[in-house]
Amino acid sequence: MKRCYTLRVTGVVQGVGFRPTVWRLATDRHLSGCVANDTGGVVITLWADGDEALRDFVDALRREAPPLSRIDSVTVISSEADSLSDAPDGFTIAPSDKGDSARVTDISPDAAICLECLADMRAPGRRHDYPLTNCTHCGPRFSIMTGLPYDRPLTTMARFTMCDGCHHEYTDPADRRFHAQPVCCADCGPRYRLGDITDQRAVARAITAAILGGDIVMVKGIGGYNLICDAGSDDALRRLRTLKHRPRKPFAVMAASVADVRRFVLVSAAEEGAMTSWRAPIVILDLKTDVSPLLAPGLSTLGVMLPYMGLHHMIMDETGGVPLVVTSANRPGSPIIADDADALEYGRENSLPVVTLDRAIHNRVDDSVVRVIDGEPRIFRRGRGYAPERLRVADDNADGAIALGADISSQWALGRVRDIISSQYIGPLVSEGAELFLRESIDKISTLCRFSPRRVVVDAHPDYLSSRMGREIAVQAGLPVTAVWHHHAHALAVMAEYGLDGPEFALVLDGTGAGPDGTVWGSELLDVTRSAFTRIAHGPQLPMPGGDAAAREPWRMAVSLWTVLGRDVGTLPAVIVEEIGADRLRAVASMVSRRLNAPLSSGAGRLWDAVACLSGLAMTSTYEAEAPVLLEGLASAQPPSDLTTDETIENLLPLLDRLIGQADGQPFTAARDFHELYAALWVNTIVREARRLGRSRVILTGGVLQNRLLAEMLCRGLRQASLTPLMGRQVPPGDGSIPVGQLYFKP
Repeated sequence: MKRCYTLRVTGVVQGVGFRPTVWRLATDRHLSGCVANDTGGVVITLWADGDEALRDFVDALRREAPPLSRIDSVTVISSEADSLSDAPDGFTIAPSDKGDSARVTDISPDAAICLECLADMRAPGRRHDYPLTNCTHCGPRFSIMTGLPYDRPLTTMARFTMCDGCHHEYTDPADRRFHAQPVCCADCGPRYRLGDITDQRAVARAITAAILGGDIVMVKGIGGYNLICDAGSDDALRRLRTLKHRPRKPFAVMAASVADVRRFVLVSAAEEGAMTSWRAPIVILDLKTDVSPLLAPGLSTLGVMLPYMGLHHMIMDETGGVPLVVTSANRPGSPIIADDADALEYGRENSLPVVTLDRAIHNRVDDSVVRVIDGEPRIFRRGRGYAPERLRVADDNADGAIALGADISSQWALGRVRDIISSQYIGPLVSEGAELFLRESIDKISTLCRFSPRRVVVDAHPDYLSSRMGREIAVQAGLPVTAVWHHHAHALAVMAEYGLDGPEFALVLDGTGAGPDGTVWGSELLDVTRSAFTRIAHGPQLPMPGGDAAAREPWRMAVSLWTVLGRDVGTLPAVIVEEIGADRLRAVASMVSRRLNAPLSSGAGRLWDAVACLSGLAMTSTYEAEAPVLLEGLASAQPPSDLTTDETIENLLPLLDRLIGQADGQPFTAARDFHELYAALWVNTIVREARRLGRSRVILTGGVLQNRLLAEMLCRGLRQASLTPLMGRQVPPGDGSIPVGQLYFKP
């Protein structure tokens, strides 16, 4: 006998082709009923021949869910015997309720072009050579949304009227373009333009000719304009570095296929999975052959991505798969350019060909960056493909709160019931442009979510621009403000992802962050709950001569470490003495000895700066964590050592003094030994404290944990001691996780 079941499905289930999938699975099984969106996700009313038929349907739904969806739960909310007359004929899709409350599930990230749409581009028909081809499984989402619910009139596609063919696909539940809001074709959709060239294949050929001729081309992407050039042209790369004011920061490379990627980098199964996913992020990979030193100066890794737009594939077809540098087009310190007029002005200023697109970008968003650590992809930068996804948390503590994050890798987040939604990556808050982008993002995402904050959460550092901005928002709206300590927020973000309340151990290794004792923290073992923390142990505290200048000039930290170890600066490696000058070195050593403008810092990043400089790798940093990244590269190229120790982190400095050995004016070369020593000391410390306090797992977080070599040494050592390491997968190890932790904090 048939029964009527009502099911609720939660997760990422709106705007991703979920209802057509439900329709297809029900129709294939000759089940009747309907499917509809509501404020909680998707509701399915289903007439089925008992529980076994229902289980078959639910199993198929989980197995065949659309690629952009994520099912968190499928719950039967009612079940009753069929009265025979109630069962409808067939299965239908109910229209969206235009008046329902917007949920973060409605805001889907932008997705790379799928294989089916790529095949449509290459086949005869109205989508042949049409690079804006998309369907419910791919294409722009967040970048074009102007409001909710996610319907075409509330996107930047509103001005493009569908042709009869597209409208038929859009209204046919059996078609994969059913309710694909950006659906279009060459007859009715937006078009790229390069000067007077509007034929799309001709645009791709003109771009290719310019690139192969050594030029840099400015092209409108999904979330902003990119600068594209030949990755094998040193002349183009030099010009690009000058244009971007980027002397040493690595560029990302786009290759045509995984097979092409494997020619110059190593790719594991997990890395290939991340790279080929619909998110299509930049994945940091290990180099296996030499590439131009202008791509990633001094590094043993390279950021690599695959084509994620139809136009990328067309360009790759024309070039024969020549690897390309694809980087954001932006003025120094400012966000990626998204406005056409601004792009054309930038192109004129720098004599660049500019490829425009008459589909506007409403929400600018940069490429995401991922690295596989300990076997799993970890988000380093949340952008295209990841933003703005929600994180479902254990309770509604975050509801109505807005968190402003930190300043170095700025992001912000808001809380809606049991969801935390993180913004796209904003970048360092070092310019007026970055501050305006932060305000723009807050305004636009809050508008999308129909969100008005009831309280504000900020970093406890009073001088952070993000903290000042948060307090301004609170004052203007008459809202309460909560301040959360930086390293507590780091730990809480991982706890939020794993649904933990504490107490938990957390090893937080990063560059800097204000500590409640008035010093700068950055290598702390904390015992953490959602409301409080206790500092159990910390790394050595070194003076930071010149304060923030020490983070930009690693040679200052080298002088600090050298002086604290009781060594005379005249015995520093000759390369440092020659470049910085003996008088300047002695002046900074005096600042350290006298503690004059030299605040104490336990920051692991600052210690890495010092050791990297002593290794002759970097006197100054031209981008965040440049010196530590170079030190990791040097260590990764060295063979493992047999270093063992029973000592703990409190004894790092004397052990490091012995490791450095007698000063002879030569650079320090034992980078691998330093990594292994540092990891072993922390593992020993954690094991000691875990036994004392009865802990069985340890959170690992902080920007220094982007160092894969160190992170995997820690994970391996902890597992050998029967402790479970927990690292974020949805929250970055760096400061991009801070707003999530701020919202998870319980006042």
